[in-house]
Amino acid sequence: MRVLEQIELEAIEPVAERLGLQAGKGRSLGPCPCCSAERRSRKDKRSPISTFNRDGLDKWKCFACNEGGGVVRLISFAMFGEALQRGDERWGALIRWSADSVLGARQS
Repeated sequence: MRVLEQIELEAIEPVAERLGLQAGKGRSLGPCPCCSAERRSRKDKRSPISTFNRDGLDKWKCFACNEGGGVVRLISFAMFGEALQRGDERWGALIRWSADSVLGARQS
């Protein structure tokens, strides 16, 4: 199995923690790596990112900017400020970080 396929199978909370995101109440995280929101809105003080499991894979969604996706997309936004397209020259850095920080930490 390829590294990115393995990463998509990982639980999102430990990966988010390694990326410096803070856990909120329930399955929430913040700040958003896309829009930097620390809460959903002025009136709603909850963390902007909600995490959930769909079809056996952990996903995330920011209620401030409506971005979301899987674990690899979260890593991409946290590292580069955008979702990388396949074939982007920065995929190598994302794969190396994922292999070392996520898969390597799990195996230790």
